[in-house]
Amino acid sequence: MLLKKLSICAAFVLVSTASFAQALYTMKISTPTIGDVNVEWMKALKKGVEERTHGKLAVEIYPASQLGSMARSVDGVLLGTIEAAFVSSGFLVGVEPRYQVFDAVGLFDDVNHGYRIFSDPEVRKRMATMGAAKGFQPLTTFVHSPNVIVSRKPIHVLDDLKGMKVRTYPSPMQMEPLRKLGMSPIPMTLGDVLPALQNGTIDGAVTANTILTALKYQDAAKNALYLPAWPTVAAAIVNKAWLAKLPPEFRTILEEEVRKADATAAVWGNAEAEKSRAQFAQAGGINTDLQGEQRARFISEVTQVLKPVIDANSAVKEDFRVFSEAASKHRKP
Repeated sequence: MLLKKLSICAAFVLVSTASFAQALYTMKISTPTIGDVNVEWMKALKKGVEERTHGKLAVEIYPASQLGSMARSVDGVLLGTIEAAFVSSGFLVGVEPRYQVFDAVGLFDDVNHGYRIFSDPEVRKRMATMGAAKGFQPLTTFVHSPNVIVSRKPIHVLDDLKGMKVRTYPSPMQMEPLRKLGMSPIPMTLGDVLPALQNGTIDGAVTANTILTALKYQDAAKNALYLPAWPTVAAAIVNKAWLAKLPPEFRTILEEEVRKADATAAVWGNAEAEKSRAQFAQAGGINTDLQGEQRARFISEVTQVLKPVIDANSAVKEDFRVFSEAASKHRKP
């Protein structure tokens, strides 16, 4: 089924490109996922941009790592071989350390809360400065879906995690909490996770809950522990030099359609996260939530270990302050 999906995606790109043979500008967007909110966002952006520019700015969508892994896609944007890449925010920390702020526990309650935060004017102003010296600028950032630790063995309480080798994003904000909870964090791109689970290289993986059903993780690891207030954040970046070459009216259209796509993603992504949880259970997976003392312990221990990481970088510390204020402002009673 996955191969069939990949074939359909590849055919879609070819047909789309042929439809706009007279395009003056082309924007290739890469993402490692398939059939998720990232792709829905990209489809919404493509439709809006191409309609409003009458095909003069063509948007080509490349899901399922067709243009390479997350790390390679990010490198492609920095080198200018790919115009844009949509990845988990943790995979941008290596080129812009400020992206680690999105892995801070307690900022985002859910998908919709995240949408309100990222729409806040002060947050947008702060976000606009990210990547300025790295040759890229943010295209969008939003809460993708709840984070889970999917594992080969049952997990009921935090102590069940001790001693496990767990895939994570290459971000101190993720690795340090896992160490605090007794795990060994292993940074790994998405394409390597399922084989590593299948052959026992890792015992579990931190990932978005929607990935579980999209890639059928339940066949290799059927236990999913939901992590409170610690979602996956997706971030799209665009090559700054390419963006500067666009006519001003095209840049305006692109920015406006990004905001529209964000609104579409918030609605679609929230529904997809709920559906994926149910589908994982229906396919034989086991969903577990931390309750009571276990939930409070998780938030307390992770928050303690993150404070030194946040304080170590003045820019990250200021980012955290701005995002924390926005989180409180947009949190429903």
